[in-house]
Amino acid sequence: MACAKMTRSIRTTLIAILLLLPMTQAPTFASENPTINVLTLVQQSPEHGDATVTVSNKAVRFDAPRAAMTIVASAPTWQISVYSKERKTEFLTSFEAFNQIGFSNLRGVPRRGKNTNLSALPSTKSSMFGMECKTIHLANQKPTGMAPRVLDEMLYMDGKRKLDDHSHGTDIVATVEKYPPQIVAILTRLYDIPVAEGLPIAAIDEFENGRSRFNLKTKSITKTSVPANFFDIPTGYKRLTAFSDVTRSVQSQKNAEDIFQSLGIGDDFGSKGK
Repeated sequence: MACAKMTRSIRTTLIAILLLLPMTQAPTFASENPTINVLTLVQQSPEHGDATVTVSNKAVRFDAPRAAMTIVASAPTWQISVYSKERKTEFLTSFEAFNQIGFSNLRGVPRRGKNTNLSALPSTKSSMFGMECKTIHLANQKPTGMAPRVLDEMLYMDGKRKLDDHSHGTDIVATVEKYPPQIVAILTRLYDIPVAEGLPIAAIDEFENGRSRFNLKTKSITKTSVPANFFDIPTGYKRLTAFSDVTRSVQSQKNAEDIFQSLGIGDDFGSKGK
């Protein structure tokens, strides 16, 4: 009888101890690997080849495997980190400074100086990849300045080796999703398309002679999630003082020929011109 009473007493004591343990000691597996919902686009760019753009409401990341380069920025600082995981090097700067750097935008077109405010232009409803979009038509587009005109002539000659302004129209397709102004500014720089909202997913030039060329194609759009540290600035990388030092590599030099092959001479990249 005494033994039974002792057993009940021990059991009661153990239950009391367990009930008094703080709940924080219970495992919290759900928070150990937090994720962020993002929109991921794989896009074909004449300058960067297949590139990936990943966007959330608080961060944006651009991966260009051809140059072994990543560009990332996130709230609250919105500092822009350009780094190479392959070379363990990084260039860190403000958006204002990055906006002045000679970064080759995804569309592979020369910067035109002051951009047209596309949000002020009429647009038509459209859809791509099952997403609601808008299509904006820019009429009478011309390169400005000698260098862009020469570059356009080199890359898109119409069988005549003479300098010409190549007046053309451009249809730009963009999603209608809303993003904070900091992300819009960064996307504008990445694409050289000043959309007030959403992501550019196609840009098609239409020339007066009937030729057309894509300078941006989207291969896939995925709504997914990524680890919370996906947009983190890397640590332990060698900090460089010049953007070009991060992007320059032996591999990128080898890729130069591929870039010109993808651009083509007089041809739409990836396919024959019309």
